[in-house]
Amino acid sequence: MAFTWSEKTINWYAAAVAFTGFGQKLADVLTNFLPKNETVCDMGCGIGYLALELASRGYRVTAIDKDTRAIGWLRNELQRRGISLLEVVERDWLSLRDRPLWDNIVMVSAGRRSDKDLFFRSLCRKRLIIIDRTNLDSHVRSDGGTSVWCLNLPTERGEHLTLTFSLEFGQPLKSVEDARDYISTFGGAETLEDTLSTLINTGNADYPFYLPYRKNLELIIKPSVWHVTTDC
Repeated sequence: MAFTWSEKTINWYAAAVAFTGFGQKLADVLTNFLPKNETVCDMGCGIGYLALELASRGYRVTAIDKDTRAIGWLRNELQRRGISLLEVVERDWLSLRDRPLWDNIVMVSAGRRSDKDLFFRSLCRKRLIIIDRTNLDSHVRSDGGTSVWCLNLPTERGEHLTLTFSLEFGQPLKSVEDARDYISTFGGAETLEDTLSTLINTGNADYPFYLPYRKNLELIIKPSVWHVTTDC
């Protein structure tokens, strides 16, 4: 099953980001490797939670995604927050030609690591930073999430810095029926009852239930093809 942005999936994702503070915590890790005076592109940004967080910290950010729904949500959120340092672009990244365009490119791959690293490294002046899961464990799928769309591709080693860490990124839910819908959408009927048994009562009026999910992540830094040293 390929992930698609819809009103429902956007609402779930935005709620998870806000409830867990995932965007802030991810930015806390990432900004250790991003000089404040350098430009950043959040490539394949989705709803742009990371781009919004980086821009709120004073980074000059471009957020790119080809999905109209996700980009529409991001533009509305950008206006609501009054953030001025974020440029939002609805575009397929493979159509980008002029290079290099930014100092840094950040890609949160969510298990869909690209086989086009060299292409992305040619679009930045300094470094490509990939954030990906270290395994394909899932909180809702019986197969661990090993569908075609989220299989990791092999990546070369030895020329980049790698950091492993973990962050909580579970799903807050409005009701048991909301939980059933979420689990059925991403996991399927075979996992429904077992997954429902892991729900936590939060005591939160808006989101009384929470489906925990600890993400084990890997941050990989690769130098731009234009960068003359391997100092990331």
